[in-house]
Amino acid sequence: MKLLAWRDVAVVAALLLIAGAVSLTFFFAGEAVYAEVWVDGELDMTIPLAMSMSGELHTPVPGVVIFTEDGRARFIKSDCRDQLCVRVGFLFTRGSTAVCLPNRVMLRITGEQSDKYDLLIG
Repeated sequence: MKLLAWRDVAVVAALLLIAGAVSLTFFFAGEAVYAEVWVDGELDMTIPLAMSMSGELHTPVPGVVIFTEDGRARFIKSDCRDQLCVRVGFLFTRGSTAVCLPNRVMLRITGEQSDKYDLLIG
């Protein structure tokens, strides 16, 4: 009695190769170069994310603070009730976004090239 036919093994191998190729595409999509801070739908500041640069940045919205470190950025303080933007953590991949809806502040990671993807989930 055979457990797996050769066709089954071929299908599983093909699916693993496709999954690996997709993963590598996202992994090598490009390093983050800038963090953009948008307030009320308008670009307020662009922060270079050099590996040696770190520190707190106070946004024009009182109570909202962004922290950059080692080529990544995150919200570290917000006066909103649910703190979802703070709980997102560090953003480091181009196209990653965190939003503080009550304060209408968005943090978006961008790079030198235009983003290849419309949406990144995860």
